Amino acid sequence: MIYLNFIFCHLNKIILLYNGFFKNLSCELMLAYLAKLIETKFWYVLITLFLLRFGFVCVSGLDLVGDESYYWDWSRRPDWCYYSKPPMVAWMIGALTWLLGDTMPVVRLGAVLLGTGFLAIYYYTAKAFYSKSAAIIALLLILATPANAISNLIMTIDPPLYLFWMATLYYLQAALFEANKKAWWLAGIMAALACLSKPVAIALPLLLALYLLMNKEFQAKLCREYLWFLTPVLLSFVPLIIWNWQHEWITFHHGRSHFEQDSVFNLKQRLQTFGIFIGLEILLLSPVVLLLLVISSATSCLKLFNYSVKDRLLIMMGPVPLIGIFGLSLLQKVQANWPIPFYFTAMILLSGGLYKGIGLKWLKPALLTGFFMVGLAYLLPFTIQALGLRASLDPTSRLRQWQSLAIDINAVRQHLFSNPSDTFLLVDGHRYLVSELAFYLPDHPQVFRLPDAKKVESQYEIWPGPIGYIGKDGLVFSKRSPRQMAEKIGAGFAELKFVETVTAMKGTDNAFSYNIYLARKLKNWPIN
Repeated sequence: MIYLNFIFCHLNKIILLYNGFFKNLSCELMLAYLAKLIETKFWYVLITLFLLRFGFVCVSGLDLVGDESYYWDWSRRPDWCYYSKPPMVAWMIGALTWLLGDTMPVVRLGAVLLGTGFLAIYYYTAKAFYSKSAAIIALLLILATPANAISNLIMTIDPPLYLFWMATLYYLQAALFEANKKAWWLAGIMAALACLSKPVAIALPLLLALYLLMNKEFQAKLCREYLWFLTPVLLSFVPLIIWNWQHEWITFHHGRSHFEQDSVFNLKQRLQTFGIFIGLEILLLSPVVLLLLVISSATSCLKLFNYSVKDRLLIMMGPVPLIGIFGLSLLQKVQANWPIPFYFTAMILLSGGLYKGIGLKWLKPALLTGFFMVGLAYLLPFTIQALGLRASLDPTSRLRQWQSLAIDINAVRQHLFSNPSDTFLLVDGHRYLVSELAFYLPDHPQVFRLPDAKKVESQYEIWPGPIGYIGKDGLVFSKRSPRQMAEKIGAGFAELKFVETVTAMKGTDNAFSYNIYLARKLKNWPIN
């Protein structure tokens, strides 16, 4: 009841504020009202955001993206590490689905919970570095970035990384500037959890060491306090290293592959790749916010020692690696989400500058463009469906194929086998198809992947194949023709027979098909 009273009491004020925002209401008045609202009703604001976002998850009807179903499949086999990533995302998905069941909203509940926690710690971190008003600016900016909206809706390795990354900064601030010795341990634990979420978190202890070295007043802490911070981080690497030692260092080889550069430098290709990278960053951050972050980051790096020691910590954890990633993008392909934790850190520094009046006139256009893009991201799928426009115009159309495809495939299973659970499912294709079928088929079966040229390309090549199904029947899914399949794996079965073709994204310009083959009596594994 108290929460409902809060909603009704402030709804009219928020609408008036929204209208005034578009009618040249001053930023100072806007921030003053929001500061009072958030300071006194902060947790109500977070609960409202949580309910809105989880409500969108439940009503959107969007299937899990490939990585989500892939990590969900990991979660069914808890381990200390996996083919390409540390285990945190699988552990979290596994805990939620164990408690609440294997459904799309449950898998994505983790992202919404982590995203809400991130907003809380982000606000308090900005407040600790600067002030309440600066924290309001930081919170508005983060909410106006599509990257934050996406990371609050899709359960990948990024939501836990962002939460633990920001928590590390929060406790480092307390350790360095409030002389809180316990905060060193807490910061180390948060950094360790970040390292168990995504490998990029190894930057945290490295950047902190550089920060302590470059500031004379903190150099003495390298001999004791820094070791308190580093101990949990090093301990978190022990299970990862043991697992990789047992699996031929596959995670490290996979990570190294992201940094392989062409032997011949092609300027045109590099500029094209850089342009694509910038375009994706604009979509993730919005154009004005990205521009402000780049200018702020470049300025702070060039004038590093003109800033306070507090500011320098943010600069070292945000703008410095951010500029490095932009430079790397000129040399090789860089994934669009790599710099996001550095953006979020740099955004706190930017908010501190805006609070001091530096570039404050750009805050309103930044928020206008940002919230417009966030709103568009939320509304576009519903708008396109309501207007009956082509699926090719819907960027989420590929997130509406897996459940219907699984229904068609399950009908074939039910028709061919009296006991489908005693048959194997083998995919000759991408790991996404493997994991999506495992998730959306009603019995959540274990689905196997046919390896390509005996290379380890996913977690499915690390796990045992269908050796328990030797002598049993099953289905094989592939885009290959019957002749190609007979040549590739026909010798592995007593009989391999084409059954029918199923189509994903039916009736759209992006439709594509899979052939289903009945495989009688698996002879051996591996097949080829």
